[in-house]
Amino acid sequence: MSEPSFAIERLLEAVASVLDAYEVVWVGPSVGGFAVRAGFCLAGEVPRGVPVCVGQGLAGWVLKNETPLLVDHLDRTASHLGYGPAPQGAKAFYSCPVPGGRGALCVTSKKTYALSVKDQKILELFARTLAAMDQETAASRSVDDEARLAVCLQRLCALREQHPRWSEFLGCFLRDLAQGLEATHAFLVVSDEWGKGYLLEASTAPLFRNPVWEGKVFEAGSGILGWVFKKNQPVVFGQECGEMAGMPLFGRQTPAVELRTLMAFPLKVHRRCRGVLAAGHLESCAVRLAQHGFMRAAADYLALLLENLYLRNRMNARKAHSGAPSTSL
Repeated sequence: MSEPSFAIERLLEAVASVLDAYEVVWVGPSVGGFAVRAGFCLAGEVPRGVPVCVGQGLAGWVLKNETPLLVDHLDRTASHLGYGPAPQGAKAFYSCPVPGGRGALCVTSKKTYALSVKDQKILELFARTLAAMDQETAASRSVDDEARLAVCLQRLCALREQHPRWSEFLGCFLRDLAQGLEATHAFLVVSDEWGKGYLLEASTAPLFRNPVWEGKVFEAGSGILGWVFKKNQPVVFGQECGEMAGMPLFGRQTPAVELRTLMAFPLKVHRRCRGVLAAGHLESCAVRLAQHGFMRAAADYLALLLENLYLRNRMNARKAHSGAPSTSL
């Protein structure tokens, strides 16, 4: 999850000023759940990135129930805020949901009965403003993301001319793919000679806990990757969990890493799946629309390249059989 905009930081300062609050904290969506995204405190910096569990602490209660919460006499309840203990001397706490599933906006005050009904309504207005600003920031970030991935796709398509050897090309292709998607792993698996199994061709990072598994042929249909081979359909999951989330990559008996975010696309050659191009992350991340489109385009390009290589190999085989000179790859 990217950093909040400068405008959002200033908005929280305005909340503190208008409500005469000691501390203002935005608990927003983060990788795998919710965390402190931004904040303002009269005593200094508010730590960012502190995870907040839904249902735990006062902020967690608001996240779970999606309703406002007011706590007077905070100093008497010894309540945990969800992102840390209440500031020393804090007497009142109020939090309301940020629309659109964007978390909760929390305020603490050192004044008893400081947060009147009018103040609560004002905070809810600020929460709606925060949601609109975050949505606008996300939209702007999406445009930037699309432009960046478009440049990355151009770089991928130029690699074949720069690296004629397949092994060099594939290594650079997967490296740039992982960088473009900010993935911890990018890899290619291909079908065996008879089409009855598949094996790992290359990967940017180890997928197996024991390297002896790297040359193994896995049964068609086993694991998530085998499902892609069998169904000839992509699998995508991340924060928005899909049906395949939690399933092993290669099969239940294979000691492989668990990728909590995955995009796996079939490489179709003559309508059959001859390989699977995949990229993933060890953490659960949101899969953005631009990333999905980029991955599909990369898979289509690699499939087209494999089809061309397949046709050239067939042509060379026929020429060799007839005694004619072969065509160079």
